[in-house]
Amino acid sequence: MIRAILATCGALALGVLGLADEPPAAQLLFTIGVHVEPLGVTAQGYRAGRGDYTEPRLFQRHVEYLYGLAEVVERHGGRLVIQVQSP
Repeated sequence: MIRAILATCGALALGVLGLADEPPAAQLLFTIGVHVEPLGVTAQGYRAGRGDYTEPRLFQRHVEYLYGLAEVVERHGGRLVIQVQSP
């Protein structure tokens, strides 16, 4: 799923930012908002989702997804801002 999202973002950026073979007549600027919900028990005692970010392998895999998305965005001159909830 995340690879499909990254591929779509990259393809959109190539066309929208004028990096494709034929540049568009006008450029469209867009924003990707990323909001990360907690997995596992929060500081308030709420349990969300399957899995738990206290599991190092799960946490690291999700970190790698975010770094991959940031690389795609930054490769095309953008910046990525990510909002996370308390674990």
